[in-house]
Amino acid sequence: MKRKPDNRLTLQQARKLAKERNMEEICAGQVLALLWWLNRSGLTASKFAQKHELSVSTVYAVLAFKMVPNSGWWDRVAKGFGIELWELDRDALLILRGEILLSWNG
Repeated sequence: MKRKPDNRLTLQQARKLAKERNMEEICAGQVLALLWWLNRSGLTASKFAQKHELSVSTVYAVLAFKMVPNSGWWDRVAKGFGIELWELDRDALLILRGEILLSWNG
């Protein structure tokens, strides 16, 4: 049975949250890319963090737009999905441009 994503954020909601927290728009794309990859992998944020030795609280803080991690953290996330950092960044941009549709939004 396929699990549901940890968060059903829309692109508009993610952009609004980033703006409210004075974060750059790319942060919205990064959060959505993380959720998209979690959904594709079938892992919860908690399971992904534990499997790849990331702090669970940090992952959830990022997903809640409470912190902006550095590129080293994002690189570890990308490697956890078996991709390179540039690929995760590309996906964040494609999501922002509407070229990758978020499956949990219909």
